[in-house]
Amino acid sequence: MGALQRIYYNTFMFPFEKLILGRIRKRLIFKARGAALEIGFGTGVNLNYYNFDEIDSLILLERNLVHDINMHNREKVKIVEGDAMKLPFEDGSFDTVVFTLVFCSVEEPEVGFSEIRRVLKDEGQLIFIEHVLPESKAMGRLVNKANKTWNSMSNGCNLNRETVKSIIDAGFKIVESDFSRKGVFVSGTAKKEGLQPS
Repeated sequence: MGALQRIYYNTFMFPFEKLILGRIRKRLIFKARGAALEIGFGTGVNLNYYNFDEIDSLILLERNLVHDINMHNREKVKIVEGDAMKLPFEDGSFDTVVFTLVFCSVEEPEVGFSEIRRVLKDEGQLIFIEHVLPESKAMGRLVNKANKTWNSMSNGCNLNRETVKSIIDAGFKIVESDFSRKGVFVSGTAKKEGLQPS
């Protein structure tokens, strides 16, 4: 995302950040610990919410590298080019994996979630914020109708993903979740499911 695109995106997202997302980010991103990975960091908005006293290292993964974002605690932060469907990291590399408003545009989300499970330590945590198919049937029908047009205008973003189901199907247990604005946004944390006792 170039500088001009970030300006447009931030302008469009400002009301959502002010009314909903900023509060959610403040509550959840603060929980990141240890070796952390953020997938699809975009404009870098989450950097304002990390508790760097609890972060050993933070890798920001993006498909198209950007070098001009204002990074906090530069000594702990590294930007890496890569794809959510093929994470360029060893198994069990991270204590925390974060993604916010990313999996709406991942081509094969089930592959991406499988990759997250692979690189996350057994006791690690997943932190997520996504926009999803609303729970309301009337809103859901509207979103499904609008999705094709929106997808073509927004560089592959889908409004009607069922991201929580996809996370669970990939082998995670939802620890906490919250639906905001009648299910337009979902957020929470998750852990790996089905681990053998040590």
